[in-house]
This record gives sequence, structure tokens and C-alpha cells, in this order.
Amino acid sequence: MRAENAGEAFFWHTQMGFVVIPGSKNVDHIRDNLDILDFRLTEEEMTEIAKLDKGERYYHRTDEQLAGFAAWRPAFETK
Repeated sequence: MRAENAGEAFFWHTQMGFVVIPGSKNVDHIRDNLDILDFRLTEEEMTEIAKLDKGERYYHRTDEQLAGFAAWRPAFETK
């Protein structure tokens, strides 16, 4: 199996030791994600992907957002 772009990013994060929680409604994609233990990127691939890091965060948490997340309860918990 060779990963496509999203799969390569998924594998890179996992090999770097990050916890990755993929989401998909596509059964084939879910099945592919479960095959993660059978797949490794080469050192060269890892290095090339790491070069894409621009050091920019896409999520900037504020105290107000954190309070909102902490207070949020799914509908099934409010009954």
C-alpha cells in the first residue's frame, strides 16, 4: 500500500509520536487508516514532509474559548 497525500501526513504525524484521530465516513478510508501499523515512511520521506513545516499554528486558543469548551455538554447529557 502507498499512501496518498492525506495518508502520508497521517503516517508522518504517527511516526513522529503524535496521536492522530482520523475521521471518515468512507469505509475504504477507515480500513486504510487501520493499516497504519503495516506502513512506514522512509527517512527521506519523513525529512521531505518535515520541510513543509512553516512553524505556523492554525488554532489559537483563547481563555474564552477554553471556558466554552469546558462548559459544553452534548444534548444526550442534558436530559
